[in-house]
Amino acid sequence: MNWIQSNSVADLKELGSFKEVKQTIKQSTSNIIELKARGWNELYKKVAALQGVLDSLGVSIATINDKSFFTSEASEYIFYLLELDGEARLKKLKVTKTHYSNREKATKWRNDIIKVIHSDKCHHPKADEAVNKLTEIYKGMLGNEK
Repeated sequence: MNWIQSNSVADLKELGSFKEVKQTIKQSTSNIIELKARGWNELYKKVAALQGVLDSLGVSIATINDKSFFTSEASEYIFYLLELDGEARLKKLKVTKTHYSNREKATKWRNDIIKVIHSDKCHHPKADEAVNKLTEIYKGMLGNEK
C-alpha cells in the first residue's frame, strides 16, 4: 500500500515509523509537500485532506510513486498553477529569471502551457481558473521587463 491510499491511522503505521512516513510523503511528492503533524492522527487528517484536493483536481492517487501521479499533462499544470505558490510553483513550471527579462521567452512559455490547459482543449473543471493564474504570472513577467 501507498501512503496516499491510506484509509486510517493504522494504514499509515504499517508503512513505517512516523518520521519515515513523513519523509516518504515529502520524497514521493518531489519535496513539494511536507505535511506538518505532531502525531499519527494529525498526519492522517492531512493525508485525507490531500486525497480530497487531488481527487477534486483529477489527479490519480493510485500510482503516486510510479511517477504517474497526474492523469494528464493538463492536470499537472493545473495542480502547479492552483495549488502551489511562490518558488515551488515557479520551479515546477520551469520558470527562470530570464522569463522576467525576455518577452519572447515568457510568451513562448505561456503559449506552450496554454495549448495544454485552455478550456477549448482541456475539459478539466478548473481549466479556466488555471488559465487566469497563468495569465497573471505572465503579466508579472512582462511587468518586470527592463
